[in-house]
Amino acid sequence: MEDYLEFMLDKGELDTAIQGYYSLKEENPNYVEKVSELERLNDLRTIIECEAMLNDRAQELEQGIDIEDGSRKYRVKPSVNLRQYLESYVPIEKEKIRYQLGQAYMRRGDEKRAIAIFQQIAKGESSYRVKALYNLGILLIKNKQYKLAREYFESIDFNHARFPEKEKKEMMANIASLFEENGLIPEALIFYEKLASVDASYLDITERMSLLRDKLEQGK
Repeated sequence: MEDYLEFMLDKGELDTAIQGYYSLKEENPNYVEKVSELERLNDLRTIIECEAMLNDRAQELEQGIDIEDGSRKYRVKPSVNLRQYLESYVPIEKEKIRYQLGQAYMRRGDEKRAIAIFQQIAKGESSYRVKALYNLGILLIKNKQYKLAREYFESIDFNHARFPEKEKKEMMANIASLFEENGLIPEALIFYEKLASVDASYLDITERMSLLRDKLEQGK
């Protein structure tokens, strides 16, 4: 199986290789590193494709994409996203492409570029604005820019966000947890309370809020 997957990778079939190694990883944890390597390659391909689409150069990648990761070079076939973009009669929303680009930079740890892209999206009114604000907050908390992170998080209008309620709750819970993990109890409570106003029975939220209020009282 591994020999076949390496053969497919040499042929440029990155998606087939990723799917195959995912299957192997489920049975053998020794393949975790290989899966991570291929995911990095996939993110590099995403970055190259998204930048090409945003700059109207996607046609140049139709025959293949050259990727260099470390000491190894690959030539891989375009992703399904790029093929759909090239074949589509309906223009694909630029903000969707820009958001995918920001996500790829974020996964690769290129926070400076990811922040710049998400800030650009956040200035607009597309359906990707909420998730851009959310990712900005996460990146800024990671960089200990707590005040700015809170401003971005508070800019999110969860009431009018156009995605499933379950996802909204998960985002609010994660924001609260991030603040809590960083010792910012008042900020954590703000977002736990937002979540409670939507679903007070969500996980252990009532207990968490009670514990955090006790901590605040003890700290006075």
